[in-house]
Amino acid sequence: MRAISTIFVVPLLASTAFAAIGHMPCISFDSKSGGFPIVANGAGAPIWTDPTDSPSVHRVVQDFVTDIKAVSSVTLKATNYTATSAVKGMPIIVGSYNVPFISKVITATNFNVSGLAGSWETYSAGVVSNPLPGVSKAYLIVGSDRRG
Repeated sequence: MRAISTIFVVPLLASTAFAAIGHMPCISFDSKSGGFPIVANGAGAPIWTDPTDSPSVHRVVQDFVTDIKAVSSVTLKATNYTATSAVKGMPIIVGSYNVPFISKVITATNFNVSGLAGSWETYSAGVVSNPLPGVSKAYLIVGSDRRG
């Protein structure tokens, strides 16, 4: 198996990339300006979720951890964020827009979720600055519901 040293989430641009039908490519194995490293130099970004979110969200996060390990041999650490969580690194923050932790991040970053309210199976994602005290940058994935 080919060793992959870096995987980036790249908003709206990528050369060697993957995309879902109807969506712009967002995964690249090359560093891009404005990208967010999922795996770099053998280390993975932590994934933070809200402990009160749907079990479906937590299941998808675990599936994502498995997928990243399959292509990079790096196991990402997924944890439920709490007020006493150790804050370090640049996390991937995942959840439904109406749970407390995700609502706090949305408020702190002024992340636009106007298209999510009242929608089914919809999501919005992007790099955010200063989502939490001590965190300068994160990749935020917010769903309208547990399937978003």
